[in-house]
Amino acid sequence: MPHSRQAEKPTEQLDGEHFMQKLAAFHEERGTTLEPSPRVHSKSIDLQKLYKIVLEQGGYDEVTRSRGSWRQIGLEFNLGINTAGAYAFTLKTVYYKNLAAFEIKDRHNKTPPPKEILEDLTARGGDLLTRTLETFRQAPAEDAEASGEEEVTTPNGNKMDIDEPGSGTGRSTRVSC
Repeated sequence: MPHSRQAEKPTEQLDGEHFMQKLAAFHEERGTTLEPSPRVHSKSIDLQKLYKIVLEQGGYDEVTRSRGSWRQIGLEFNLGINTAGAYAFTLKTVYYKNLAAFEIKDRHNKTPPPKEILEDLTARGGDLLTRTLETFRQAPAEDAEASGEEEVTTPNGNKMDIDEPGSGTGRSTRVSC
Protein backbone atom coordinates (compact mmCIF):
# COMPACT_ATOMS: atom_id res chain seq x y z
CA MET A 1 0.00 0.00 0.00
CA PRO A 2 1.66 3.25 -1.13
CA HIS A 3 1.80 6.08 1.32
CA SER A 4 3.01 9.61 0.76
CA ARG A 5 5.27 11.02 3.42
CA GLN A 6 6.74 14.52 3.41
CA ALA A 7 10.30 13.18 3.45
CA GLU A 8 9.78 11.27 0.19
CA LYS A 9 8.80 14.39 -1.78
CA PRO A 10 11.38 16.51 -3.56
CA THR A 11 12.44 19.29 -1.21
CA GLU A 12 10.81 22.07 -3.23
CA GLN A 13 7.45 20.23 -2.90
CA LEU A 14 7.51 19.98 0.89
CA ASP A 15 5.01 22.15 2.73
CA GLY A 16 6.44 25.40 4.09
CA GLU A 17 7.03 24.18 7.63
CA HIS A 18 8.85 20.98 6.59
CA PHE A 19 10.90 22.84 3.99
CA MET A 20 12.05 25.40 6.56
CA GLN A 21 12.84 22.63 9.08
CA LYS A 22 14.99 20.84 6.52
CA LEU A 23 16.71 24.09 5.51
CA ALA A 24 17.32 25.08 9.15
CA ALA A 25 18.76 21.64 9.96
CA PHE A 26 21.06 21.93 6.92
CA HIS A 27 22.35 25.34 8.07
CA GLU A 28 22.79 24.14 11.65
CA GLU A 29 24.79 21.11 10.51
CA ARG A 30 26.85 23.35 8.24
CA GLY A 31 27.50 25.96 10.92
CA THR A 32 25.99 28.77 8.88
CA THR A 33 23.33 31.31 9.69
CA LEU A 34 19.91 30.96 8.09
CA GLU A 35 17.92 34.14 7.70
CA PRO A 36 14.43 32.56 7.80
CA SER A 37 12.53 35.72 6.83
CA PRO A 38 14.84 37.83 4.68
CA ARG A 39 13.61 41.17 3.37
CA VAL A 40 14.31 42.86 0.06
CA HIS A 41 13.21 46.47 -0.17
CA SER A 42 10.89 46.02 2.84
CA LYS A 43 9.21 42.97 1.28
CA SER A 44 9.45 39.60 3.00
CA ILE A 45 10.93 36.86 0.82
CA ASP A 46 9.51 33.34 1.13
CA LEU A 47 12.63 31.16 0.81
CA GLN A 48 10.71 28.11 -0.32
CA LYS A 49 9.01 30.08 -3.09
CA LEU A 50 12.36 31.56 -4.13
CA TYR A 51 13.99 28.11 -4.15
CA LYS A 52 11.18 26.63 -6.21
CA ILE A 53 11.19 29.46 -8.77
CA VAL A 54 14.97 29.30 -9.20
CA LEU A 55 14.94 25.49 -9.60
CA GLU A 56 12.10 25.71 -12.13
CA GLN A 57 14.33 28.01 -14.19
CA GLY A 58 17.26 25.58 -14.06
CA GLY A 59 18.93 26.52 -10.77
CA TYR A 60 21.19 29.30 -9.57
CA ASP A 61 23.73 29.01 -12.40
CA GLU A 62 21.13 29.10 -15.16
CA VAL A 63 19.25 32.03 -13.62
CA THR A 64 22.48 33.95 -13.17
CA ARG A 65 23.57 33.27 -16.78
CA SER A 66 20.23 34.35 -18.19
CA ARG A 67 20.19 38.14 -18.43
CA GLY A 68 17.36 39.73 -16.49
CA SER A 69 16.22 36.54 -14.76
CA TRP A 70 16.79 37.81 -11.22
CA ARG A 71 14.73 40.90 -12.13
CA GLN A 72 11.93 38.68 -13.42
CA ILE A 73 12.01 36.60 -10.25
CA GLY A 74 11.77 39.83 -8.27
CA LEU A 75 8.51 40.58 -10.03
CA GLU A 76 7.15 37.31 -8.57
CA PHE A 77 7.67 38.90 -5.15
CA ASN A 78 6.10 42.24 -6.20
CA LEU A 79 9.36 44.09 -5.68
CA GLY A 80 8.49 46.67 -8.34
CA ILE A 81 9.81 47.66 -11.72
CA ASN A 82 11.43 51.01 -10.87
CA THR A 83 14.09 49.51 -8.60
CA ALA A 84 14.65 46.31 -10.58
CA GLY A 85 18.43 46.56 -10.78
CA ALA A 86 18.87 47.20 -7.08
CA TYR A 87 16.56 44.46 -5.88
CA ALA A 88 17.81 41.91 -8.41
CA PHE A 89 21.27 41.76 -6.86
CA THR A 90 19.83 41.83 -3.33
CA LEU A 91 17.48 38.95 -4.18
CA LYS A 92 20.37 37.01 -5.74
CA THR A 93 22.37 37.59 -2.53
CA VAL A 94 19.46 36.34 -0.38
CA TYR A 95 19.43 33.16 -2.47
CA TYR A 96 23.20 32.82 -2.37
CA LYS A 97 23.51 33.22 1.41
CA ASN A 98 20.50 31.06 2.35
CA LEU A 99 19.93 28.57 -0.47
CA ALA A 100 23.01 28.15 -2.70
CA ALA A 101 24.82 25.54 -0.58
CA PHE A 102 21.47 23.85 0.01
CA GLU A 103 20.92 23.64 -3.77
CA ILE A 104 24.37 22.08 -4.26
CA LYS A 105 23.57 19.36 -1.71
CA ASP A 106 19.83 18.90 -2.29
CA ARG A 107 19.51 19.28 -6.05
CA HIS A 108 22.94 18.33 -7.36
CA ASN A 109 23.85 15.80 -4.64
CA LYS A 110 27.34 17.27 -4.24
CA THR A 111 29.22 18.42 -1.17
CA PRO A 112 29.09 22.21 -0.87
CA PRO A 113 32.40 23.94 -0.19
CA PRO A 114 33.14 25.30 3.27
CA LYS A 115 31.22 28.43 4.20
CA GLU A 116 34.44 30.44 3.96
CA ILE A 117 34.39 30.02 0.18
CA LEU A 118 30.63 30.15 -0.33
CA GLU A 119 28.40 32.00 2.13
CA ASP A 120 31.21 34.25 3.39
CA LEU A 121 31.95 35.47 -0.15
CA THR A 122 29.88 37.63 -2.45
CA ALA A 123 27.46 36.28 -5.01
CA ARG A 124 29.82 37.47 -7.76
CA GLY A 125 31.98 34.91 -9.45
CA GLY A 126 31.75 31.71 -11.43
CA ASP A 127 29.08 29.09 -11.56
CA LEU A 128 27.80 27.70 -8.29
CA LEU A 129 28.81 24.16 -9.20
CA THR A 130 32.42 25.26 -9.74
CA ARG A 131 32.44 26.20 -6.05
CA THR A 132 31.99 22.66 -4.76
CA LEU A 133 34.43 21.11 -2.33
CA GLU A 134 35.66 18.82 -5.11
CA THR A 135 36.64 21.74 -7.36
CA PHE A 136 37.84 24.30 -4.81
CA ARG A 137 41.57 24.96 -4.48
CA GLN A 138 43.30 27.13 -1.92
CA ALA A 139 46.07 29.46 -3.03
CA PRO A 140 49.52 27.88 -2.78
CA ALA A 141 50.67 27.85 0.86
CA GLU A 142 53.94 29.66 0.16
CA ASP A 143 52.10 32.65 -1.41
CA ALA A 144 49.73 32.89 1.55
CA GLU A 145 52.59 32.61 4.05
CA ALA A 146 54.66 35.25 2.28
CA SER A 147 51.87 37.81 2.46
CA GLY A 148 50.80 36.81 5.96
CA GLU A 149 47.24 36.29 4.69
CA GLU A 150 45.28 33.33 3.43
CA GLU A 151 44.13 34.03 -0.10
CA VAL A 152 40.83 32.57 -1.28
CA THR A 153 40.67 31.63 -4.94
CA THR A 154 38.20 30.37 -7.49
CA PRO A 155 38.62 26.92 -9.03
CA ASN A 156 40.60 28.57 -11.84
CA GLY A 157 42.96 30.17 -9.34
CA ASN A 158 41.56 33.69 -9.66
CA LYS A 159 41.23 35.69 -6.47
CA MET A 160 37.62 35.90 -5.27
CA ASP A 161 35.93 39.02 -3.89
CA ILE A 162 35.54 38.81 -0.15
CA ASP A 163 33.13 41.00 1.77
CA GLU A 164 35.21 42.97 4.22
CA PRO A 165 34.24 46.04 6.20
CA GLY A 166 35.57 49.23 4.69
CA SER A 167 36.27 47.64 1.34
CA GLY A 168 33.74 49.74 -0.56
CA THR A 169 34.64 51.53 -3.72
CA GLY A 170 33.88 54.98 -2.38
CA ARG A 171 36.27 57.87 -2.88
CA SER A 172 38.97 58.29 -0.29
CA THR A 173 40.28 61.71 0.52
CA ARG A 174 43.61 62.92 1.80
CA VAL A 175 43.92 65.26 4.69
CA SER A 176 46.73 67.79 4.38
CA CYS A 177 48.24 69.36 7.44
